[in-house]
Amino acid sequence: MAELGHDACGVPVVRLGPVEPATPGARFLAARGTLAGEIRIGANIQFTDDELDEMLDAPVSL
Repeated sequence: MAELGHDACGVPVVRLGPVEPATPGARFLAARGTLAGEIRIGANIQFTDDELDEMLDAPVSL
């Protein structure tokens, strides 16, 4: 958490606070295991770390 403001003289000031760790949401937890056995990955698939990062960073179009 951070708040940005100005003091009486117009000087920018910032108040910093702790950041709460992210936790999975209830819908994510409720769906756990629903695709079990539905996803298959062939044994001959080989990607480098850079290729995997590129795929994960690519925008998703809906």
